[in-house]
Amino acid sequence: MMGESLKELVVQKINEVLIKSQIDITQGNENLQLRGMNSIEFVKIIFSLEEELKIEIPDEYFLITEMNTVDKICDVLSSIMNES
Repeated sequence: MMGESLKELVVQKINEVLIKSQIDITQGNENLQLRGMNSIEFVKIIFSLEEELKIEIPDEYFLITEMNTVDKICDVLSSIMNES
């Protein structure tokens, strides 16, 4: 899964958690914290993506500042999936 399909999955998972502040695929660089994402919602999103993609995100990436946009999340996921 690469490119647009990965981005679509990330947006879907974010929207499942951030019910009050839906985003779309064109908002890849928008800071999700400014859209209301808190640390608990961040963890829910990341765990959901790990489960869906059957990967584990290393602790060094597991920081809200490292993955606070759709594009940053996609970059981290892509690099992990390319390593495996």
